Amino acid sequence: MKSLSRFKLKTQVLMFIIIATVAMILIQLFYYVNFIDLSTKKTNQYFTNMIQHVENQLITMDKDITTISGIISSDNTLQKFILEDDSIARYDMSAKLYSLLDTNVWLNDSLESIQIIDYKERIISSTSPRLTVVFNQIINDYDLYYTDYNKPFYTNAYYDSNTKQYYFGYITPIYNKFQYDNKPIGKNILIVSTSFINSTIDLLQISPSSLIFLVDGNDAIIASTDHELKGTHASDFNYGIKSISMSDNSKTVKYNSDDYYIKSIGLLHNNWRIEFLISKSDISSNMLPIVHKGIIITLIFTFIILFFGTRMIFNIVWPISKITSQLENIGDSTFKNQLKVSSNNEIGIIVNDINNMLTRQKAMTKKIFKTQDQLYTLELEKKEAELSALQSQINPHFLYNTLECIRSIGIYHNIDEIQHISTSMAKIFRYAIKSQEQVTIRDEIECIEDYLRIMNIRFMDKFELILHIDESLHTLTINKMVLQPIVENAIYHGLENIIGKGTITINATVDEKSQQLTLEVKDNGKGMELEQLTQLQEKLSSNTTSTITKETQRSVGIINIHNRLKLNYGDEFGINIDSKLGEGTSIYLQIPIIE
Repeated sequence: MKSLSRFKLKTQVLMFIIIATVAMILIQLFYYVNFIDLSTKKTNQYFTNMIQHVENQLITMDKDITTISGIISSDNTLQKFILEDDSIARYDMSAKLYSLLDTNVWLNDSLESIQIIDYKERIISSTSPRLTVVFNQIINDYDLYYTDYNKPFYTNAYYDSNTKQYYFGYITPIYNKFQYDNKPIGKNILIVSTSFINSTIDLLQISPSSLIFLVDGNDAIIASTDHELKGTHASDFNYGIKSISMSDNSKTVKYNSDDYYIKSIGLLHNNWRIEFLISKSDISSNMLPIVHKGIIITLIFTFIILFFGTRMIFNIVWPISKITSQLENIGDSTFKNQLKVSSNNEIGIIVNDINNMLTRQKAMTKKIFKTQDQLYTLELEKKEAELSALQSQINPHFLYNTLECIRSIGIYHNIDEIQHISTSMAKIFRYAIKSQEQVTIRDEIECIEDYLRIMNIRFMDKFELILHIDESLHTLTINKMVLQPIVENAIYHGLENIIGKGTITINATVDEKSQQLTLEVKDNGKGMELEQLTQLQEKLSSNTTSTITKETQRSVGIINIHNRLKLNYGDEFGINIDSKLGEGTSIYLQIPIIE
């Protein structure tokens, strides 16, 4: 046994050393991965900041362009010039109009030209003769002579071989401001240069190997930190996607025989996007010194663990092992109810506490056995009471047959009231005793209608039922027999003794946000005094029926229904009540929406 114990001890020491060493390596790997992840997140954040910068520039440009376009399109001189057919009058207005166009071109560095096409296909342009080829391409691609556009929009970018720059257009329909007409009287075309975008992108380069370029809706690269890429198409790059990285919009791609992170973000309103590429080696190159230092730290800590781990095995693990082996014998006849482990450190304190606990456990076990015996006796008494209750129940078939016999007598003697009462009573009884606890709103309404049919025979059509329940809510489920007792309560306590016709209204409303159904049962009966209403509301909030008196009998059924709802659905559901003396009573049932 002693040799076996020494073998186990050596095994434990060895396992501890192996586990500790592996743990240190895993920790080092964990920190390395987290450093890489942190660098990646910072790069991703830098991507986001750069994108935000570009977006802000484009948003500023967009505001300037839309403002200029709006000013020109609504200008009185331009409107009158387009609508005027007299050539002399148009000539008199032309100087002011050209001054307006040229001034706006001169004030905005990115705006190169302004062209107006009116409804008679006449062209008015700023005095700058440049970009005729770009303007004609926009006209042809978007069919500006024959197609009317209702909203402003940006075009794709076009390359001009003379200026060696990309340009794009912003087209705004011109409407007659002097007379309402849903058909435009012309189109305002602003030709915008991409040079400002090139300048912005050139300032964003992260590292010498990083790459940023702007792609238009036709996949053409119109701006790039590598100016040789302008005029090519993004699809010409053979990325060969390898894996997802950083975020859903960021991927790892192969470019120029190196792995790059790439992130693509859409811009403006015209399917443009900006692509950011940064080499993975640029991110991880600064991590190598950290990795080397981590290896040295791992070796140092491994030796420390070996020294202190051996001492821990002899001073802690071995005594704990003895405690465990003795605890395994708890319950056997050989166990003396006390642990025997000699130790002068905290383990000794633990052993003493365990021995005290075992002593208390033995006393508690005796008490538990006694309690279980008492519970068993109570359970037998409960079963006997349930059996007695079952034996005292009325046979449902006997009642069905009796009601059917009464209905037959009514048919035989041609007494419709007896037929209707017995039929409705049988349906109510069958509904009340069926085992299904959850029913649909439709089932509960049918039960109420059967009950009111009996009451109207008794009181000569004194009561009227009004339903405001959407057809889509009829299939929602509620507790059985929660509405009928409330209707019965309303007749007995509120409507029976009033003069005139008694009305019961049932409303159903749904709160989609809280997924809650509210059923309101409202009567036009005599209502309740404020003191009586206050007492009933206090009983609802305290969930108790307290002492039943003649004055409080009305509240018993309502409180029982309230407690049923809270037990089935939770404390946030139940009944609220509102009543005014001489005006009637409203009872609100709040339950969850259950299909």
